[in-house]
Amino acid sequence: MQNRSLALIRQMHREYPISQIELWQLLGAGGTHRFDLVGYSLGAAVAASIAAKHPEMVRSLVLVSGFSYGGDPRMRLQFDLWLHLARTDKIALTKLLLVSGLSREFLSGFDENTINRIIQGFVATSDWPLIEQNIRVDLAVDVREQAKKIKAPTLSITGKYDQIVPLFYTQELADLIPSAKRAEIPSGHLSFLEKPADLGSAMMTFLLEKHP
Repeated sequence: MQNRSLALIRQMHREYPISQIELWQLLGAGGTHRFDLVGYSLGAAVAASIAAKHPEMVRSLVLVSGFSYGGDPRMRLQFDLWLHLARTDKIALTKLLLVSGLSREFLSGFDENTINRIIQGFVATSDWPLIEQNIRVDLAVDVREQAKKIKAPTLSITGKYDQIVPLFYTQELADLIPSAKRAEIPSGHLSFLEKPADLGSAMMTFLLEKHP
């Protein structure tokens, strides 16, 4: 259980993605290489923006639990609550992320002591100013126009039990992208932790189909 709780803490930190500048530095793309790009949650909006602006570089695109507009009333209510709790009650925010980010089945596999360790670990190890900054980015996201310009083959993956970015929003983003394909996996928002094999299989099936 200790290893599982540490893994969950690390996975929860993945909700807050790197910036576009950091992405270019990591890739060392320099405008000469083509690559397959995967974006998760807020990172899906970043990836969509990159794919729209640099079609010559993005060979294919996979968006996992992505959304196009943080100003949607439901999304704004959620992110406003996150921002308030990040400032006033970090334990409550962590509990909320667990409840809304994981499926009932997966969360039920942890006993109370393990869940408490996960909460304490996340609160103690998180960069809270960075989390607040990224929640503000969530609120500001609007890639609706950029999504329409994406030329790369695109796969949009939805978590069937995702309560943070429900099916409606992943479909809304996919509908904006010409010829985007869709896939669903039986997980909550933290699909990398819950169903890594299913997620990897969906990605690889799509990528190998496009680039055998």
